[in-house]
Amino acid sequence: MPQQPLPHLSSVAVPTVETERVGVPPALWETKRGSGARMWRVHPATSTFLILMALSGFRLLVYCVIARSFGGATHVLCNYDCAWYEMTARAGYDLAPHGDIYSNTANWAFFPLYPLLLATVTAIMPASVGMSWAGILLSTVCFAGFGTLGGLYLQGSGAGHTTWRVPMPMAWLGLVSLWPGDLYFAFPYSEALYALLMMASLLALTQRRVLRSALASAALTATRPPGVMMVPVIVADRLRYLWQHHRAGTLRKMPVTALSHVLLPVALAPLGLFAFMAYLRWHMGDGLAFIHVQATWNRHDLPPWLFLWDGLTANDWSRVLAHPARESLSVEASFGIAGLALALHQLLRRRFAEAWLIGASILVASSSGLQSMPRFVLTNPIVILALFRLGATGASPLRLTLIALALGLAQLLLVLAWCVGAPVLS
Repeated sequence: MPQQPLPHLSSVAVPTVETERVGVPPALWETKRGSGARMWRVHPATSTFLILMALSGFRLLVYCVIARSFGGATHVLCNYDCAWYEMTARAGYDLAPHGDIYSNTANWAFFPLYPLLLATVTAIMPASVGMSWAGILLSTVCFAGFGTLGGLYLQGSGAGHTTWRVPMPMAWLGLVSLWPGDLYFAFPYSEALYALLMMASLLALTQRRVLRSALASAALTATRPPGVMMVPVIVADRLRYLWQHHRAGTLRKMPVTALSHVLLPVALAPLGLFAFMAYLRWHMGDGLAFIHVQATWNRHDLPPWLFLWDGLTANDWSRVLAHPARESLSVEASFGIAGLALALHQLLRRRFAEAWLIGASILVASSSGLQSMPRFVLTNPIVILALFRLGATGASPLRLTLIALALGLAQLLLVLAWCVGAPVLS
């Protein structure tokens, strides 16, 4: 039977069912069912957000139950870089490096927007809550926002409307809730905020709201270093705008108006990064301190293909399963190469912005080493969108069920690895 095109998310309604239910008056059943359908049809974004918040709460409960066997939730859930974000939120940026187990490191490598928001949320919540739980709440809200905007973006980009055998919103909610990278979206990390802002900027650009996209990009560049990859996307869009007006002959008639529509978004897009650099210059005398401090974590600039090749040929896969586990260059390189292959797939499908946002972020990250590569790939919002299209479009309910089980198992294994401090997750 031919598949019918899937309507836009704003018009998706829960399928009607027969009202003959044993023990339930037809009028009452229609009222309850109709309310849910109207809620989804009239307020799809709100419904999606609330569903993701509820699913996130359940997932966090599972995390806490698992963490009880490893020292408790507060001890386990704030791990690795979480301590850096909390330290920055409490005391601001260091004036000079300080000695620790990694040598003379400093918190200049961590961009300011997430610590600022973390400090704000902590200040408005009861003192008994604590900063770690405030960060978990902040990340959970950002994750639900990312999932909501991601669903709208998939609908607007025409994600295989004629090939869905399961309603796309339901499939998206399932994948984004079971995705193994949700581990980082649930804890006091900047990844959830980064995913939300990246999705907001890209969605606004596809909706021709360029100024809104540039503002989201400015916030994005103040969140994580890869956020700057959104700036060339906005620049390319504005150059295409100029070219279209030039071909139409309207550029000479309204040059000031046309240029203002180009120069203002381009100037706003990297503003967060420039503001952070100006602050570091004023605060401790080095506007590029967030780059220079990377050397204390043994990160050194080299062509990314050298790191990727060395990682693949290291043949140290077993280090992940050793006791105690150690960092595996082969595992990290395999994540990077898989991400580049996905970027190439997007390029061949003529999704140029998505290909750039995946490929460029991986190449830049791997130009200073392979450390944290699994985290960079698993939490890249465009990677999640691309893999969703690849795995869920046209999939049968049985196939989607198997994918969901595999993703849930992978997330469970990553949580266990997180609790024991597996270096590959750092």
